[in-house]
Amino acid sequence: MEINPTRIPGRWSKGYSLDLHTTKSELVGHDGHGHPRFESKRSELGELVYKLKFRRNKRVIPEIAEVVGSFAEAYLPKVDLIIPAPPSTSRTEQPVILLARAIGERINVPVSEDIGAYANANAQSAMMKIFIGGSRRISKIRPEVHRRLDAILEQDLPIVIGDANGADKAVQQYLAAKSYQHVEVFCSGTRCRNNVGNWPTRQVSVNSSRRDFDFYAAKDIQMARESSSGLMMWDGESAGTLMNVLRLIKQNKKVEIFEAPTGRFRELKSESEWNDLISGCSSEVRLRIQKLSAAEREVLNPVQASLL
Repeated sequence: MEINPTRIPGRWSKGYSLDLHTTKSELVGHDGHGHPRFESKRSELGELVYKLKFRRNKRVIPEIAEVVGSFAEAYLPKVDLIIPAPPSTSRTEQPVILLARAIGERINVPVSEDIGAYANANAQSAMMKIFIGGSRRISKIRPEVHRRLDAILEQDLPIVIGDANGADKAVQQYLAAKSYQHVEVFCSGTRCRNNVGNWPTRQVSVNSSRRDFDFYAAKDIQMARESSSGLMMWDGESAGTLMNVLRLIKQNKKVEIFEAPTGRFRELKSESEWNDLISGCSSEVRLRIQKLSAAEREVLNPVQASLL
């Protein structure tokens, strides 16, 4: 089997990713329920992992273990113990544990299955909640964003998302097509406009019956508070999407923005990077952000004028 190992830097002597999971994903149509269908191309190893994890096909385990074991023997220093990555979802049989056992047998190394050790790691994983959002004018997800979403799914990270048309609905459709379960849909008030995957919902109370910007912003404020980072799809004009970016930045949370007009990603981690982003916007957008953030000061920390 052909693999494409890549070094992974970190606090270890040697770390490798043996290959990409998904190399290409294209929208090919919609099913009878209106859910999008994607034609995905995976690496050879990625296809085996997909069959194990999402199709519960345990017959692929020996082949995966052989690939990993051969690589470990050839390129890694002597291994004393295998510690599987903590499962994020409760299952009768954990694929990661089954695979770790097979690799352990292949290279004759013991495997740690200490569930107590997983508990703390799972608690940390639960804190890694991704806020995904975007502009209502974005109704289709580009392949570049597919890859970012696939990376989130590969890590089984929990996702919070709104219920709006546009980017929210498009991402919901993609997640539903992937049968991804770690999703919570946030709605302002008592009714969700879109919940494609029938996921759990969070109804954020609002002290108003007017369906205006402030009404729908209530759910966004709550998602920004609870998430650890964000992925936003921006049409280059939407003030609502920029407000979500600002809410996260003010809480020292990283945001990755896909700028649809240019097809590029931009990562923001600091107020100075926010300043760079907003300085490139039109005067109308800057004024809109200034007015919206001023109205939100009673809910969030005061927005310093230097940000705008």
